[in-house]
Amino acid sequence: MKWCVTVLAIIVFVAGCSNAVMPMVKKFDSLQAGDVQTRMVGEPMAERGTLTVLPGFVAKTSYHLPAIDGVLFPLVRQGTTFVCRQRLDNGDLLCQNPAFTEKSVRTVDGRPIRFPVPLLIFDHQEGDILGIYYGNTGHYRLQDDLPTGLFSKREITLKDSFKEELVYAGKEHDTINITFKEFSGNLESPLSTKSMQYDLTGNVTITFNNKLIEVLDADENSIKFRIKN
Repeated sequence: MKWCVTVLAIIVFVAGCSNAVMPMVKKFDSLQAGDVQTRMVGEPMAERGTLTVLPGFVAKTSYHLPAIDGVLFPLVRQGTTFVCRQRLDNGDLLCQNPAFTEKSVRTVDGRPIRFPVPLLIFDHQEGDILGIYYGNTGHYRLQDDLPTGLFSKREITLKDSFKEELVYAGKEHDTINITFKEFSGNLESPLSTKSMQYDLTGNVTITFNNKLIEVLDADENSIKFRIKN
């Protein structure tokens, strides 16, 4: 008797435990007194803030994922981010994108799913999708025909993150322009901005968060300064 088998994809159905990924809190402050520094137009002269981050991944290109365990996800567009709030015991990450809902995720025959949207399993080292995890049952499926090299690792900032910065905005005649920016949440767009001008005909000292920034020289392209205290 002869057996002929064609294997298109290997799917492994597994039960496993997941653990919560705790956000990391990162504080930063570039306002350290010391050496003379130089910044170009558009670069921050000083930054401070607190970031609350989770691991995540961002799509490097747009791609339609193949069906995983009979589940079809919407088009993953370039720049789409996945936030990882859980991990498996082996370290692989369970990630989601808010745009993937029970209305947009469907079965292979086109019907909306009737269960919570599965989480995507990402390899914690390579950043490739390995399968899906069913949060309502604790089971997951691994599939070996999924594309590789489509995602890059990225820390995802959460809504309680904030950042403040002073940016050099150039020089006009004897006046330098400085822009104060305040960010919150994902830090992609400033929550508020304020433009300030300083006359270079005398000594210029800028106060930022109780620190003094002494301007030593400036032109249309760059500024030289020292943080005094």
